[in-house]
Amino acid sequence: MPEPPTFQTVIGEGNIVAGRDVNITNNYAAPQAADRASLLILLGKVKSDWLDGFLKQALHHEISLDVGKTYCPAEVRRPWDEVRETLEPQQEDFVADRSMAESFDLAGRALLILGEPGSGKTIAMLKLAQTLVERAEKDANEPIPTILNLSTWTDKKRGLFDWLAGELSARYYLGRRLAETWLKEGRLALLLDGLDEVQPEHQSGCVLAINAFVQECGVPALVVCSRTGDYRALNQKLNLKGAVLLQPLAIENSSRYLAACGASLSGLVRAMQTDRDLQELASSPLMLRIMAIAYEGRATETLGREGEGSSASRKQDLLDAYIQAAFERKKKLAQPYSKERTLFWLRWLADKSRRHSQMIISLERLQPSWLETKAQICCYLMLSRLAVGILVGVIVHYCFAESSLSYTLTVVIMCTLVGAVDILRFLLSPRPIQTASAGIFYVGGFVVCFTFIFYLLSLFMTPTTFDDLVFNGVTMGTVYGLFFWLRSRTRDLSCDIKPLEVVRWSWSAGWKVAKTWASSAAAVIFVLVSAIGAAYLYDRDSIDTSISKYVLSVAIVGITYGLVGGLTIGVIALLFGGVKPGIREEKGFLHRGIMLTFRNSLRLTGGLSLAFAAFLAGMTIVAALFLKKPLLAALIQSWPLNNLILLDFAIAVWVGCGTIDVLNHYFLRLIAAAMGYMPLRYAHFLNYASKLRLLQKVGGSYLFIHRSMLEHLAAQYPARTDSDSK
Repeated sequence: MPEPPTFQTVIGEGNIVAGRDVNITNNYAAPQAADRASLLILLGKVKSDWLDGFLKQALHHEISLDVGKTYCPAEVRRPWDEVRETLEPQQEDFVADRSMAESFDLAGRALLILGEPGSGKTIAMLKLAQTLVERAEKDANEPIPTILNLSTWTDKKRGLFDWLAGELSARYYLGRRLAETWLKEGRLALLLDGLDEVQPEHQSGCVLAINAFVQECGVPALVVCSRTGDYRALNQKLNLKGAVLLQPLAIENSSRYLAACGASLSGLVRAMQTDRDLQELASSPLMLRIMAIAYEGRATETLGREGEGSSASRKQDLLDAYIQAAFERKKKLAQPYSKERTLFWLRWLADKSRRHSQMIISLERLQPSWLETKAQICCYLMLSRLAVGILVGVIVHYCFAESSLSYTLTVVIMCTLVGAVDILRFLLSPRPIQTASAGIFYVGGFVVCFTFIFYLLSLFMTPTTFDDLVFNGVTMGTVYGLFFWLRSRTRDLSCDIKPLEVVRWSWSAGWKVAKTWASSAAAVIFVLVSAIGAAYLYDRDSIDTSISKYVLSVAIVGITYGLVGGLTIGVIALLFGGVKPGIREEKGFLHRGIMLTFRNSLRLTGGLSLAFAAFLAGMTIVAALFLKKPLLAALIQSWPLNNLILLDFAIAVWVGCGTIDVLNHYFLRLIAAAMGYMPLRYAHFLNYASKLRLLQKVGGSYLFIHRSMLEHLAAQYPARTDSDSK
């Protein structure tokens, strides 16, 4: 796609070198009407999830705090530092008294927000997002603010551009290709929270990735938030145009906030006048809001008895008091879960969120890596793969009378073997299988095992013919092998479940996949069928014993099956490869991704099966014309075979495009519930925790009210190990 026309605007007097208020911005062409409509959908998601949801919940009594800030240009590396180092300190005087939006504009729309834990960085960023949303609603040229959490970024040899496209797809149900287009065209203002929440070993790499993205792709607006200590400990600096440091609250501001909350906090106000530890805690906006909730209605004398201990222990006591107050507020209501079980489940969730850098929690992102022991992971892998085999086998056996029991059992056994291979690949000898050589080895091994098991079972159950052995063993073995390899090559324990929430169709993407797999499948089927045909024809002595005729017969059989099989696999790859995600205009709600995945799997099954049925009918008609047979008779005669092929294809689409992920999701939750890590009705529990105000709901996902609460609960979780389970 060609780059949009770009214009450069210079604001200020003098030239770029000497001008004090120089700011270079990219002004992209206004979006088309259809593109503007999709951008407004995204804008609505940001408003409903973050501003109407998270921000309003975070403001106690809807009272905002005025947090001071100082300008600190030394925290970033700016393009013109060498020539304008004497000019910038003069801005320090007027940034402190301006809003975050004004500071953002003065910093050239590329701002770093620093602060201590609980200083209000996320709230400040969301208030800035409010202003950017208002601008985008009024002006079509303004970029759409999108809020993302950097905690999921890992150094896996991919740049920030790929990570952003993936996060936009996962968090805002935006098609990856559409996300990439909008990033290239500068349609999005990126607000990236939680640089300090990236795994410590990846934080410097994340800074380098952000710098590379800004330099290579450009961005109309960028904000990054981080804890001050974590950022200053890095050996890299962000290439942004400005930085602000949020300051602690003055005691006057804290007292003014508590007085505005009402008379129920009068005891806390009096206690703060003499308690220096409380005053220190109240200098943090987060701790001040927690104090207002935890100590509401408490007498001064009660707070005074809790004044012993260090400042750190007082902070932990305050968080415990907040948790206790959360349960006391719900005493008059029905308690679906005991306090002890609720806290244990939240501690487990906090521990896993911290270990896997998943600060934004959604049901769809639960993965087998969250299980505690290898035994539990092995149980998940075997049961989930066996369930797929049983499901496919039962459907084939009972929906198509011509299907033999030996074929059904072969499918079940091979799916179980896939689970064993995944155990070997994930736990015992982790190896990537993305390469073409690994794919050939995987698919070839699958075909050989599938054919061999089918042949052995046929000896004891239903005698098989050469055509059945080739079709059920080689051809369908290739189909299943390709399916499992394509699915497994990009998955591991941290991403074994990938919901298919929204889909679109792309002919170019499908054609690219089809060309590769048609040729590869034709070659594999030709070799295998020729080998089986050579042995079969030789044993049956059904041809002349001359070498030339023998080789010619084997070659004809191999080429025929190779061409037909390659064409069939090519069409299947075209249909599968053309499926791409898109964007939907729906509000986020709990469990949405799993529901959409199952619904989309049914839609895809119907649509792609009709297309594949048309292809099979066309192949039959072409063959009938070539052999000069009546069309109706040929269609009737080929119906059993075509029906079996179509049924297998429909099952592959239904299972492969979402259903297997839905099954794996529920198997994972079932195992986790059996181990006591979560209740069976997990969605109900997360809603309950959000009502306790221990979690905050953002669309269809959840956040702990703050990272400090997450760390507090995670530190209390008694982690289990493999030795504990013996």
